[in-house]
Amino acid sequence: QEGGLGERMATSEDGARSTAPRRAGRVVISPFRHQVQMDVNEYAEQTWAALRNAIEEIFARNTSNLSYEELYRYAYTMVLRKLGHELYSGVEKTIREHLARVAGIVAGDALQSDDDHLMREFQQQWESYLWSLKHIREILMYMDRTYVMVRKLKSVRDLGIALFCELVARDSRIQFRVQRGIVAAIDRERRGGMIDWQLMKAVAKIMSDLGVYRSDLEAQILNSTTEYYSMHAQHCTQSMSCLQNLEEARERLADEQARCERYLDSHTGPKLRAIVLSEMVEKQMVGLIDMNSGLLSMLEKNSIAELRLMRDVLSLVSGGESLIMQRMRQEIAKKGLQLVNDPVCNQDPIATVQNLLQLKQKFDAILSGVFYVKGSSADPSATAQASGGSLPLTLRSEPEQKLLRAPLSAGSSAIHAASTGGDKMLSDVGRGSVTADHVLDKRYVNAVNQAFEEFVNAFNRIPEYLSLYLDKQLRTELKTASEDEVDARLSATVTLFRFLQDKDVFGRYYVQHLSKRLLNSRGPADEAERLFVIKLKNECGVIYTAKMETMFQDMKTSEELVAAFRAQGIGLESGPEQKSANGADSGIAARRGASSVVKSNEEESKRRSPTNGNDDADDDDDDDEAVRRGNAKQPRLSSAQDPIPNSAFDLNVSVLTTGSWPLQTQPLCELPAEVMRKLRQFETLYHTRYDGRKISWQSNLGSAELNAWFSETGRAHSLVVTTHMMCVLMLFNARDSITYDEICAETRIPTDDLERTLQTLALGKQRILSKEPATKAVQSGDVFKFNAKFTSKTFRVRIQSVSATKETDQQQEVTQLRLESDRKPQIE
Repeated sequence: QEGGLGERMATSEDGARSTAPRRAGRVVISPFRHQVQMDVNEYAEQTWAALRNAIEEIFARNTSNLSYEELYRYAYTMVLRKLGHELYSGVEKTIREHLARVAGIVAGDALQSDDDHLMREFQQQWESYLWSLKHIREILMYMDRTYVMVRKLKSVRDLGIALFCELVARDSRIQFRVQRGIVAAIDRERRGGMIDWQLMKAVAKIMSDLGVYRSDLEAQILNSTTEYYSMHAQHCTQSMSCLQNLEEARERLADEQARCERYLDSHTGPKLRAIVLSEMVEKQMVGLIDMNSGLLSMLEKNSIAELRLMRDVLSLVSGGESLIMQRMRQEIAKKGLQLVNDPVCNQDPIATVQNLLQLKQKFDAILSGVFYVKGSSADPSATAQASGGSLPLTLRSEPEQKLLRAPLSAGSSAIHAASTGGDKMLSDVGRGSVTADHVLDKRYVNAVNQAFEEFVNAFNRIPEYLSLYLDKQLRTELKTASEDEVDARLSATVTLFRFLQDKDVFGRYYVQHLSKRLLNSRGPADEAERLFVIKLKNECGVIYTAKMETMFQDMKTSEELVAAFRAQGIGLESGPEQKSANGADSGIAARRGASSVVKSNEEESKRRSPTNGNDDADDDDDDDEAVRRGNAKQPRLSSAQDPIPNSAFDLNVSVLTTGSWPLQTQPLCELPAEVMRKLRQFETLYHTRYDGRKISWQSNLGSAELNAWFSETGRAHSLVVTTHMMCVLMLFNARDSITYDEICAETRIPTDDLERTLQTLALGKQRILSKEPATKAVQSGDVFKFNAKFTSKTFRVRIQSVSATKETDQQQEVTQLRLESDRKPQIE
């Protein structure tokens, strides 16, 4: 052998010498070829027998004597020798045999035990099997990476899991018991029982790993859940209130969510949630809402927390919130129609509007407390404001603040300038505004607004009633209110105004009442008046409030004219000597025009002089039937000796633009000579400033304050009367009794106005005159006498001090005809 090796080496060297140049120092080592002398089949049987014995030992968990390196080499050699098929088939067969024994063990032990014991055995066998499968895979790793991959077969692990699912998990003796055990445990837990949830979690995890959880187990769980909640929902609706049903549904949703998090597959959670919502909420929501303790009861009681719970629960199902909005809208419309159609309530317009505002305030509180967009960090209850805790306080815009800071001398130009951009002011709840960092749900806001719009426009007198309500607020109640309270009340009224379809009807009534307030006031329009006009301008635009702003400007211009009138030394003057040597304050209204085309109304405004004694308790109730302006000192109404000395009278005039003021032109009555002289002096001053304009005096709009002495009671009183009343009463300075025909001839007051004036003086609450015969009707031939026995607890007595009242049916028909006439040019 040595010689042979030497010869090979020598040959190699000779060959190297005779060959072309080769790389020096390179040695090539050929692989060792082991010549297998054994038969292939015999080798395969012996090798597989060793591997099979090893696999069985692994299943038996006897691995201490096994050499994994040697076993790996056996599997490697079989694959290398083209015996991969025999190896793969043998492994599958061995696993099948083992799993058949496992199925028998699990099923056999379970025959003598309950389902929980079976599931524990099932869990233990699975865990043991996974351990064995891991070790088997390590031995057969080369087969997995070569033979299995090339032929696209299941890996050892996937094969083992598939066989366990087929032979154990879906064994008819085991499958039913496992499903029944889990379903029974879930049902027991729902009824308040205790279960081994860790065992349930392990079994559910096994089924999920095997890929049969959804097809085999989940279907059974969902069917059982549907059956359970169907029966449970019926029991709840029959034995619980609406609130208890909602709370039960919420708790059940939380329970099912917790159950899935603890031991069921996460994909089952949404399906269980859907079943709970379907059976306990969606199928029952109509009955829940219509319960005696349902939505209507919650709305009636203002149960914010209960309503919020109902909204939260019903919003989880399709159509839930739509049903809430529908029922709420129907309830609001029903309550609103009851208010506007109540014959008793309709006798008091102020009470009607107050009831509507309270209803709106109530549902605004419900909107802000319940129906807001979630995700806000703010507490919705924080938006409740001082006005009843429901209407949010509308923040004043910069234009509004600018107007309120503007000096009075700015007049209507200040209103116009400050109102620019006013549409950008923050809206209130009625518009679904952003308040206190949370946003109202516009769907619910629209539902409430639609309900209010429905019943507010079902009664055609709401525009008139709303204007009357504002008239009272602006004349009396807002005089002493704080700035925030004024803004809140006006904002609430504007919210109700938005629901009106016939806003022009409201505008007509409001202008009428505004004119009376301005003419009866003792100075320029206050902030509340101007603020409300700004709010109307923001709602309806500049054209809608043009007349109102002109009225404000007229009052400012009139103030300047009167100041100039007094500056010339003719504003105050001693009155003439009279029989009683008494003074009286009187006033009338004037009307002016520019040529025969453009006309403007002017009305005398009275500046109140200080008086002795206490004012009447009703001093703040302005006279809306007979609008007053102007003062004139006139003699006393008594034939007795007069203790009141002679004094001067003061004349104030309001110049009103024709077309902007809702006034009807009337002929001037016969005024006292002293008053007429002052009117001529004012005309002279006016024409020097405004050449070409014509003044038309309106005595029906003026007022006067007379100092009267009542001889039989021995008391003096200051009488606040209209100009027509002044003209009538001044006649009694010269005589004690006068007939109706004489009064009509001497005063030249229109018949209707004269009858109303005499009825007030002789038949009203404060009877300055007496009438013969003592009938309610005033007619020709009646005789009137001065009532020297009149007495009052207060020194200052307001005659016919009544507020604006609603129109009669006949007056309303006239107003409607005028509105239709005004609308025609716009329609054309």
